[in-house]
Amino acid sequence: MNVVRLWFVSAFAFCVPAMLFVTRGIHASSAVEAVLFGLAILGAAFILSWAAEVAQMDISQGLAVAILALIAVLPEYAVDLYFAWRAAEDPQYGHYAAANMTGANRLLVGFGWPVVFLVFAWRFKKRHLAIESSHRTEIGFLGIATLYSFILPFKHSISLMDTAIFFAIFAVYAWKVARAEVHEPELVGPSKLIGALPRNTRRSVTLALFVIAALVIFNSA
Repeated sequence: MNVVRLWFVSAFAFCVPAMLFVTRGIHASSAVEAVLFGLAILGAAFILSWAAEVAQMDISQGLAVAILALIAVLPEYAVDLYFAWRAAEDPQYGHYAAANMTGANRLLVGFGWPVVFLVFAWRFKKRHLAIESSHRTEIGFLGIATLYSFILPFKHSISLMDTAIFFAIFAVYAWKVARAEVHEPELVGPSKLIGALPRNTRRSVTLALFVIAALVIFNSA
């Protein structure tokens, strides 16, 4: 139990210096700030993962993962929002916004997924990863969004209609996973400690962890 509490303290401790820099307007060298804000995002990632695991006691796994994903990519959103905002004055930034988001997705699909599978194959000595039927929804909607994205280069533009379509795809996905059956997760470590709390307290703590992680990640970005 002491080790579990140490995990909690360490994760939050990683976030404190960076948040002090943000709230008090403190500045340091680029190297120091890179380390501090990098540690903050690392600590927030642990907090976010614990919250997502515990959330599965009340909502479906797919919805919990969707919330986790939205918060986890906040740094990417922050950078892209900045580029898009500046594009109103300087059109050059529009190219930066498109390149930043599409580049991030290429890295995720082209590099991130293969690395995850290679780690799995190395750890379990298997050449195939069986995907549970419950994950077909996630893969299906990701496939739909990916196929639609191939249309954009031929249009030579991104319009409000495209925005509405992508929002609609995500909204339908969120609606479907929210209706999925809730399974009792196998919690370990900090997640197990939170999961043992009374229901109302557990939900409040879980929500607070999501909010804290989001604020730390966004401000660090």
